[in-house]
Amino acid sequence: MIPIKSCVDWNVLNSCPFEEEPYHTSLLNHTSTTLDERLSFVQKQFQSSYKDFKPLEDYTFPPHSLDLFYSLLTLHWHQDLPSIFAKIKRALTPQGLFIGALLGEHTLQELRSVFVYREEKLLGHVTPRFLPLPSSHTIAIMLQQAGFISPVVDREMIVQEYDSLKDLYQELRLIGGKNCLKGRFKGLTTPRFMNACEALYKSKFSNASGKVFATFEVVYLIAWQAAVDPDNVKNERDGKYL
Repeated sequence: MIPIKSCVDWNVLNSCPFEEEPYHTSLLNHTSTTLDERLSFVQKQFQSSYKDFKPLEDYTFPPHSLDLFYSLLTLHWHQDLPSIFAKIKRALTPQGLFIGALLGEHTLQELRSVFVYREEKLLGHVTPRFLPLPSSHTIAIMLQQAGFISPVVDREMIVQEYDSLKDLYQELRLIGGKNCLKGRFKGLTTPRFMNACEALYKSKFSNASGKVFATFEVVYLIAWQAAVDPDNVKNERDGKYL
């Protein structure tokens, strides 16, 4: 995995359309619902919480000031994810909970393959267009290294359908999906190139109804700042304690 810190142009990322409350897209709605369902199985009342809907690079929190830190599809943008995890851990009370979701390494695998193929054929080289995303295994290791207790990490492969690639691009824009890599191509992308990409995408990644599909790997995480009473937290799937 390429270190994100060396790849991201933070000035470009800050121009993305992040809001205090997220836009309503099918991906965000699904992920938010899943996080809320998982949080409902935590038998604890949270007095102070922070909901993260945009990158935290410039945020600071007083130590032990939060009972709950909730993050929705923004963690993958951070230049230094281990430092962000450490910052969140410091902000949580000893009984505080960190729950979140971020995009994983297999996200947009169809679009990645199409752009790589077309750039090699038409341009003779490949330019950086996609943020390198962490694997669920790497995220689990980072949480452990940050000092979280008993982190639980799992993933969901979500395949969404769109009438056209333009609709996919629109959803990506609404969740901040702008090319913010330092090595990105800074010229204009020609209609010829984009039309060639769309034609290839439709030929390889469309269903019988003519809709195109795209894969999003969502990695869910839940971790405690310190040891907690296991009677307070149950695993919703099998009844075992986390």
